[in-house]
Amino acid sequence: MNLRDWLVARTPSEFPGVGSTEYVKQYKHIEDYFNKHVHPEVEKLAMTIDGGYLTDHGPKHVQAVIGRASDMIGDPAGRISPYETYLLLLAIHLHDVGNIYGRDGHEKQLGQIMAKFLGLLGGDAVEQRTIRNIAEAHAGKQPDGTPADTISRLDPAEQYRGEEVRMQALAGILRFADELADDADRASRLGLCLDVLPQDARIHHEYASRLHSVKLKPEVRTVELRFSLDSEVACRKFPRNGARKYLLDEIYDRTLKMHVERIYCSRFMRDLVSLEEIDVQVEVFQTHTHIAPIEKFQYELRESGYPETPRNIRTLVPDLKWDGITLKRHLRAPNNVDGDERRQT
Repeated sequence: MNLRDWLVARTPSEFPGVGSTEYVKQYKHIEDYFNKHVHPEVEKLAMTIDGGYLTDHGPKHVQAVIGRASDMIGDPAGRISPYETYLLLLAIHLHDVGNIYGRDGHEKQLGQIMAKFLGLLGGDAVEQRTIRNIAEAHAGKQPDGTPADTISRLDPAEQYRGEEVRMQALAGILRFADELADDADRASRLGLCLDVLPQDARIHHEYASRLHSVKLKPEVRTVELRFSLDSEVACRKFPRNGARKYLLDEIYDRTLKMHVERIYCSRFMRDLVSLEEIDVQVEVFQTHTHIAPIEKFQYELRESGYPETPRNIRTLVPDLKWDGITLKRHLRAPNNVDGDERRQT
């Protein structure tokens, strides 16, 4: 069931404050404003900063992320509270609007954008901070360019007006739902057809346009992806990070990233969502003749084998106080042993 439809069917008594705040009415007002006045402007304003041409970040993308999150959760009744649903949906509406200030580090721009809409968003500082934290955790990079561990920085749960909000779980759902929403609806079909997209943007739109089906199967804990390639496109190389790359190799790299994101997000959302495998199918058709594929293959991405052993315990627990030698020195310090013990050592 779609989370948005489920939310708007809830009664005021199901939310914190037992009706003192009309959350459904408030959500509809925010949704309507952002769909009309904010989301349609994100791509245009981002291009004034970065140039290039983003895949879709408008209302359709927001609805796609909501749809993926809905598919991940399934029937929300008894699994996620109406208030958690309200927070998650608002975080989804807000998660990409920082692109207005440029793509790089866009998740960090959310604070100044939210400050402009405090009256519209309603709620108090705790509620607004919770929404912001969930939204910001969907992206982020370390100084070396690798993805950052943004969700662990959040409290596992937040108490608000007597109700528990599972912050990390909601952030994990948003982050992985966003990862799954980069499909054909995000591509500029006209730009691809006329070959007028900026060269650095082309491969992103090609990838999205060829991902024609994303299906979640919670009952078997699987995500199914279906790609369809023209032979002409499959044989071309596209600019990518200063080099040139085949689209199939981009599909491999992007689905591998999705696999890593699934492992990462699963740490936090397993109480609500359990996904264990990504099943990818690729069909290649002769250009202009999509009667039957000339090549068809698939692969599965799942955890396998013995997990990689960290180099040492401090890789996982960097703030450990002791190791063998420092503990020995501490125990043998004069103020920790009496005279008899000192003579024995």
